[in-house]
Amino acid sequence: AMKFQDIVRQKRKELGLTQEQAARRLGVSPAAVSKWESGQSLPDTSLFAPLARLLHTDLNTLLSFEEEPDERDRAPASGRGL
Repeated sequence: AMKFQDIVRQKRKELGLTQEQAARRLGVSPAAVSKWESGQSLPDTSLFAPLARLLHTDLNTLLSFEEEPDERDRAPASGRGL
């Protein structure tokens, strides 16, 4: 899976947005966007949904870097029948 920083950079460039334009629309500094794209930091959680909308993507795509196999998705343990 792509890293968060790569998804943000790729989607932003596909839309022809500069870091400054993206920052202005999200109400953050261009330095913040630069840090997200270089992997130095992540956006505040309150910005994930607006960022996904800005980049014309969804949260699952944007946050795919966090996907780990969940315990509940594994085969049922013995004795935990339906």
